[in-house]
Amino acid sequence: MRLRSSVVVILLLATLQTSVHCQLSGSQPSCLGRSCYPATGNLLVGREDNLKVNSTCGLRREEQYCVVGDVSDSNKSCFTCDSRQPWSESNPNSHNVTNIVTTFSRDRLRRWWQGRNGEESVSLQLDLDAEFHFTHLIITFKTFRPKAMYIERSFDFGTTWKDYRYFAEDCNLTYPQISRGPISLDNPVICEEKYSNVLPASRGEVVFKVLSTQMDINDPYIPQVQDLLKLTNLRVVFQKLHTLGDDLLAQREEINEKYYYAIYDMVVRGSCSCYGHASRCVPSDESDWDVEDMVHSKCECTHNTKGKNCDQCADFYNDIPWTPARGKETGECRKCECHNHATKCHFDAALYHSRGNASGGVCDNCMHNTDGTNCEICKTHFYQDPTKDLRDVDICKPCDCDPMGTQNNGECDMRNDPINGLVAGKCKCKTNVGGSRCERCEVGYWDYTEYGCRECECNMLGTFGDFRCNQNTGKCNCKRFVEGQNCDQCMPKYWGLSEAIEGCRECGCDPGGSYNGLCDALTGQCDCKPGITGRACDQTIPGFFITDLDYLRYEAEYARGTGKAKVVIREDVPGMPKSWTGPGFMRVYENDELQFDIDDIPYSMHYDIIIRYETQMPYGWDSVRISIGRPESPDPDGPCGNTILEDDNPGATLTSASRHHIVRPQICLEKGKAYTITLIFPHYQVPDDTPGANILIDSIALMPFYEDIPWRFDNTPLNPGQIVFCNNLEYDVVDVDNVPEVCRKYVFSAGAAIQDKALDCGCDPTGSESSICESNGGQCTCKPNVIGRTCNQCSPGTYGFGPQGCSACNCDAQGSLDNICDMLTGYCICNSNIRGRQCNQCERGMYNFPRCEFCQCNGHADECEDKTGICINCRDNSTGDSCERCINGYYGDTSLGSSIPCEKCMCPGGEGSGFQHAETCSLDVLTKDMICDCPAEFSGDQCEECAINHYGNPLVANGTCTSCLSGCNYNIDMDVPDSCDAVTGRCTKCQYNTEGDECELCANGFHGDAILHSCVACTCNWLGADRNATEPCDRVTGQCPCLPNVIGQACDQCAPEHWKLASGEGCEKCGCDDEGSISEACNEFDGQCECIKGFGGRQCNQCESLYYGDPNVECFPCNCNIDGSKTQQCDPYTGQCPCLEGITGFMCDKCDRGTIGALPNCLPCGECFDDWDAIIKDLAELTEETLAKVNVTKSEGAVGVYDGQFSAMEEKLTTVQDIIDNLNQSEADMDSVYTSLSNIEEEIMEAREIMSNLSQNLKGTYKDLSNAEHDLSVVEQQIRQVLEEAREKKQLVDKLIQEDIVGAYNSIKENEEDSKRLLEATGQAQDLIDESLRLQNDTLELLEKSEDEFEMQNQNNTNALDTADGLIEGIRAYTLQDINKQVCDLKAPFAEGIFCDAVCGGGGCETCGEGTSCTAGAQGKVLSAKTTIEQAEYVAGNKTLDAEKASEELKSANEKAIASLAAANESNTAAKVMSEELNSARSDMTDTFNRIGKFLGEEKATPEGVILVAEEVLSLMISEEDMKAIEDLARQINETIQNLTNVDQILNETAADLAKSEKLKQRADNASKAADEILQQVMDLNTLLSMARNSQNESRIAIEKAEDDLETTKTSLDKIGIVMTSAVQKANRLREYAEDLYRRAKDLGDTITGIDQMLEMAEKLARQAEESANETATVAEAITLKYENVSDQIKDKNLAAVTANERAERLLTRAGKLATTLSTNYQSLQEMNTQLSNDSQLIINLDKQIAMLSAQVNKQLKQLEYLTNYHGKCEFTESTRL
Repeated sequence: MRLRSSVVVILLLATLQTSVHCQLSGSQPSCLGRSCYPATGNLLVGREDNLKVNSTCGLRREEQYCVVGDVSDSNKSCFTCDSRQPWSESNPNSHNVTNIVTTFSRDRLRRWWQGRNGEESVSLQLDLDAEFHFTHLIITFKTFRPKAMYIERSFDFGTTWKDYRYFAEDCNLTYPQISRGPISLDNPVICEEKYSNVLPASRGEVVFKVLSTQMDINDPYIPQVQDLLKLTNLRVVFQKLHTLGDDLLAQREEINEKYYYAIYDMVVRGSCSCYGHASRCVPSDESDWDVEDMVHSKCECTHNTKGKNCDQCADFYNDIPWTPARGKETGECRKCECHNHATKCHFDAALYHSRGNASGGVCDNCMHNTDGTNCEICKTHFYQDPTKDLRDVDICKPCDCDPMGTQNNGECDMRNDPINGLVAGKCKCKTNVGGSRCERCEVGYWDYTEYGCRECECNMLGTFGDFRCNQNTGKCNCKRFVEGQNCDQCMPKYWGLSEAIEGCRECGCDPGGSYNGLCDALTGQCDCKPGITGRACDQTIPGFFITDLDYLRYEAEYARGTGKAKVVIREDVPGMPKSWTGPGFMRVYENDELQFDIDDIPYSMHYDIIIRYETQMPYGWDSVRISIGRPESPDPDGPCGNTILEDDNPGATLTSASRHHIVRPQICLEKGKAYTITLIFPHYQVPDDTPGANILIDSIALMPFYEDIPWRFDNTPLNPGQIVFCNNLEYDVVDVDNVPEVCRKYVFSAGAAIQDKALDCGCDPTGSESSICESNGGQCTCKPNVIGRTCNQCSPGTYGFGPQGCSACNCDAQGSLDNICDMLTGYCICNSNIRGRQCNQCERGMYNFPRCEFCQCNGHADECEDKTGICINCRDNSTGDSCERCINGYYGDTSLGSSIPCEKCMCPGGEGSGFQHAETCSLDVLTKDMICDCPAEFSGDQCEECAINHYGNPLVANGTCTSCLSGCNYNIDMDVPDSCDAVTGRCTKCQYNTEGDECELCANGFHGDAILHSCVACTCNWLGADRNATEPCDRVTGQCPCLPNVIGQACDQCAPEHWKLASGEGCEKCGCDDEGSISEACNEFDGQCECIKGFGGRQCNQCESLYYGDPNVECFPCNCNIDGSKTQQCDPYTGQCPCLEGITGFMCDKCDRGTIGALPNCLPCGECFDDWDAIIKDLAELTEETLAKVNVTKSEGAVGVYDGQFSAMEEKLTTVQDIIDNLNQSEADMDSVYTSLSNIEEEIMEAREIMSNLSQNLKGTYKDLSNAEHDLSVVEQQIRQVLEEAREKKQLVDKLIQEDIVGAYNSIKENEEDSKRLLEATGQAQDLIDESLRLQNDTLELLEKSEDEFEMQNQNNTNALDTADGLIEGIRAYTLQDINKQVCDLKAPFAEGIFCDAVCGGGGCETCGEGTSCTAGAQGKVLSAKTTIEQAEYVAGNKTLDAEKASEELKSANEKAIASLAAANESNTAAKVMSEELNSARSDMTDTFNRIGKFLGEEKATPEGVILVAEEVLSLMISEEDMKAIEDLARQINETIQNLTNVDQILNETAADLAKSEKLKQRADNASKAADEILQQVMDLNTLLSMARNSQNESRIAIEKAEDDLETTKTSLDKIGIVMTSAVQKANRLREYAEDLYRRAKDLGDTITGIDQMLEMAEKLARQAEESANETATVAEAITLKYENVSDQIKDKNLAAVTANERAERLLTRAGKLATTLSTNYQSLQEMNTQLSNDSQLIINLDKQIAMLSAQVNKQLKQLEYLTNYHGKCEFTESTRL
């Protein structure tokens, strides 16, 4: 049965897979009366872009990979993968996944996909554009097939996935959860092992068939089979690589390079899925018609089906369910019956079953007003015309009924039915509705609606006349302000329906306080904004208020003032109205500015700026300028979108006749933005010079422009004239109580409209009486002397803000400046030397208020009597009217300034203390200390200590001091301090080897009698003495503590019959053998017993020397081989000789296994032995099995092209078998091996000679690079020139400081020319450096050529070694060590069983010849030569980098010089401007300057002298010389200023010169950019190195010249390094110079601080002058302002100097970053050099690939034969598959 089922499935598949030949011919088999199927093909063709893989080599950069020849070959050939571009003839190293799509071109085997090295988990996925039938999959691998993989698929476009098949070398180990079979429909997912073997190494295949012949399939259309065949996505997941025993995958790159996945091609066989309803498929995209052999995805459906896969019935063919076609069962879809009233239908399964599976079609969208499953009835609101046929298009007539008056929305009887009383087309009216069509109300009703008709219901209060309504509209006759259908509601904005004539009253909602004009119809309550209440929303909730029009008020005293602007606080005058706001004013003078910050705009609109002020001069101020600072341009779509920004700078005139000014035009401000409004006061309008002119600015207010007020509805409370009147009241400070009621309401409405709410009062709970404030303006009720809208501060003249309000300052009129005090403490501002809160007392230490004078108390009293000045409470034991003397019994100096107070004589306790040890004391004239006259046993200035080596306590009553000498048994030296404790008398410094509290014992380590002074040192032998004993020896007898079995006072002897004193653990018993020794005594040093003849060993229990065995039975000679043994003494019991490493045998007389050669030269075999030793162990068992597998593979035809190679392999395997069978070699065989090894040694010697020749050739390269050395000398000269010109720049800076403005300008022009020359010189130097770099690149190319030569020779050596592999397999234990020594070197002989040298490694030992001392082997010499070349490249690169770095540092120094020049020029200009300003004021300041000069210590200083001082201060900022040069420069500037007549013109001319200087600075910056471009030239070296690759094949010449060039380059670059080091040192000195400038600037800052203090003193003196001479007050104030300006400008110059230093630091940082960039570029150069080396290896690999390609021609011929058979016969067999 199973066989028959399988045959059926195969026949079915043959039917499904129509031949490609038939498809190409264009003739399609007919689907009439039978099922039909499209042709099968490769689903990958045309869908290359739908392939994706998560691992591809070389996608980001070139990657190296290697190819292992076969399983037994450890050698590998390496190649490059670069998949960044698609595969082409010019890019054959691209291995993208699109390469696996099967082609039949000649380059088929040159293209493949390849994954990244070492990556095991890789997935390959094909995403199809439709559902397909999938039959089988064939994958041909380039490398080993995966050790483990599985296949999975999706038929819902990737939403879910199911497994197809698992493949593994060992399924039980890898996929233990997957069944091994047998396969069946119930168990379709199994694991197979036959496609996962390591062989073949290349072109192995994995074949997967969806439906296996082993499956028992009776019906191919059952869901299980269809589920297996359906496919939209296919994914192949590789999980494990064959690594040939390498277990370090992903740990070492050289291992990873050998193992990866690679696929030649993949065939996904299948056809488009049409379920038997189509014979062919067409493209979904018209462009796919041109793709040859593509399996298209869209079915050409028949059998009345549709869909991409013919999986649906066509429209109007859904009367039976859709089914797939099966043979002669077409499954054709049947047309629906819709009586000619529909064109579409759908299948209803429930209907189908209810009708006995006869019909399930439901008509869709019935036409002609029909309805029903078969369009057999009319729709609602239609009826059947009894005179027409059911198929007539006019069968259904519409009902002629009014829908509103008819039941069911106009429905009529659908058909004639006399039994049920139905008449086709008859209407059925609703209640109270009449007419043939039910189109009107019955008499007495109205409101004809879908609900019928209603009776009239008019409200009596709102209706005129009777209460009947219009029959058509139902509308009652309403009063004036009443509305509604029944006249039962007030009109909008009206309320209170009543019997009144008009019916309702007006709402009257406040236009600002309410959201709209509407109110509640019953209560009249308007919709109020937050914080607002009242029926009309015209009141505030308690605790809230409405803002005044000038609510946006900004006090001038809180603004930022410049120049001389200062705050003026003004007290309220009791009983007088207050004409200002806030605590006071800001007094401003000419050229002052006030800046207000505005950040609380409540609404975007236009505002009037109101300036409130008080004039202080006879006339007003002209030309006051206002500047509006906006954060950004106004929103073009907002209210301020039309703002003209030029209007943001209006002007104003503050007349003396007014107290406010309205700025025109209005300004538009936006909510949520921050602004600044600046008032600028250029000059007072009187033409005469009035330096004291000032004005008091109270505040500015922003009053909303009434036309922009955002009224919620059109109910403006006032007319424009009234609004202007009310606004005018708000311009001045006005009492709220005096505002007319009409204006109160307007202000309320306007404030509520702008704020859109009432604001919280926010009354300060401390300063206000309650939390309730005035509803208009928000003024809280303040406690006494408290002001502010929220009552949050004391009024001027009061202090102590608290629960009781504020208290009056009450400042003393004589002692204070005014009646303003500190608001927190209440302290008034006192005059000099006055104190007290009210300024009514002299300062402490003064008397005679208010003319306070200092008390004269010599510093011993803080106060004196206010009237007489007699000192009060003299301190420090002093007395007298002036505290001028000490009290009785004390001593000291009471004079002012003395630091010696009056004190008692304390020696130390004083009289009556019981420990006064001296009665007298004196004051040391020099030290000013008190000195007591102490007895001999006491010491210290106060007799507070015992004398040296005395003890006692002199600080207690009756305390004494006693000598320590006798108490220490005379074992101390009285002249040595601290020989005993000063308190207890305990001896601390015992002498004569004694110790103890009384020096009564010998010291530890000594013995004898301490009292007799006879203590001597212990003499113990520490080999026999116990070191852990508590004491070295007995302190009386001297006996040492001995170890076990040790005797003697010094523990220097072993006890009898013991030895080994030197062990340090005591002596051991001799243990002499009773039979072999003469006695039990032995040598006490070596323990050797005295033996009887024939016996030996230490205990005489062994054979004598050079013998082994049992001396009691028989002894035998050792006879150890001299060359192979470590010593001639063998094991005394076994006789085994101790062998050297690599030697074995009982007597060490033969080489060990794994080594080659003859004694004594047994060397390890190396890597070959390790590899073959492992292989040979398995070959005996696997040979026959391997041959069988080869024969099977050949019969299948997959590896036919390898017949020759397999034949060779068979011969090798036969040879191996012979070696195994005849492992014992004859002497002739060994001679043959030795001959082959001799040939190998000769070839290695030839390699050594080649290396020697290379070394000799290196010495001949110096001559060719002599020109390069000369060029680099020129570079050195250029660098020196650059440094010299940098020094000249510094001199120019110094010269500039000493010259005038014109001279500075000339110097700048000269500096510009110098900068140009420097740039040219730098460019020339860069050219020479570039030439040197070019020469270095040429050298590197020549080195690469030589490396190719060496690699070729090394390859020849490797090939020669390979020829001996077959023989080496047979000698296993004889030759590996010798080969390891020749190739990898050997540092020590091998031990038995060890084949890897600890230092140099060996074959199969992970390393070979890589140790630093492994230079004797061939590998070591190769590595040494390579290291030498790399070191040379590294040195050359470092020298180049140093040269570039020095060039950058010189450029940085040049930029610093330019920056310093610019800073000096700016400082000079500022000094000139300041001099002119001081000169213009000198005529008005002569008298005051004389007083200031007297204060500063000068005699009647003149104004010119003060100007000179100011010039000197300014020049400190720009000077780099000593103070004398500064004074000379200031004097020259002053003389020049005095001769000037047109200051403004000179300033203008100077400004032009400064502009030129800025241009010159810009040119210098451009020069810096040019230097940066030079750096870019260095970056271009990357391109040059890339070009070097193209000329690689031409570089295989003249290695001798390359070595010469390299050596000369190294020498020349060393010289450059010396020069660059010098340049760096000079650059560092420039940096130190800049840092010195910074320190000078900092010192200058300290000087400025001192000057600021002097200026403050000058201001104070000026105020005194104002009090004494009122006529000079104005002049003194102007002078103070000038000094403040001088201080500010000096600070600005200091800041400029600090900024210059920061600029220098940034330049240094930039230079550091540039050096880092250059270092990174050099690393890139190194990587490119490495890549060049890899490219050389790639060329060698390509040569090998060319040879491999020639062997693949036969394979291509077989493919052509397959294609011919396939397309000619339309057959596909297992033997002809791809």
